[in-house]
Amino acid sequence: MDMHAGKDADDLRTAINQGLDCADVTAPTRRVLIHGSSHDPALLTTQVEAKLFACRRSHDLCAQHAQHRKHRRICAETTDHAAGACRGEFNATVLKPGLTDHREDAG
Repeated sequence: MDMHAGKDADDLRTAINQGLDCADVTAPTRRVLIHGSSHDPALLTTQVEAKLFACRRSHDLCAQHAQHRKHRRICAETTDHAAGACRGEFNATVLKPGLTDHREDAG
């Protein structure tokens, strides 16, 4: 294996792991934001920041090669979309709690 092939394999492995980090942080972040059982802004902010960090890190790495590799472009677009959706839900949940808190409607 030449040096370029080894570096490409290492870069791909890193990109996959960072993409998995983003995915792994997404599910619990979504649950915390959507079920609305916590109105603790510090908890919500910390959880969202962790998700945004993981997605941004994956996005930045994939975006470096997005113009040359289709899978990197898809990764960059997906992680950017995930971060945007998280920001939107965070804004609706934390900044405007009345918009997403439907617990009173259930009773």
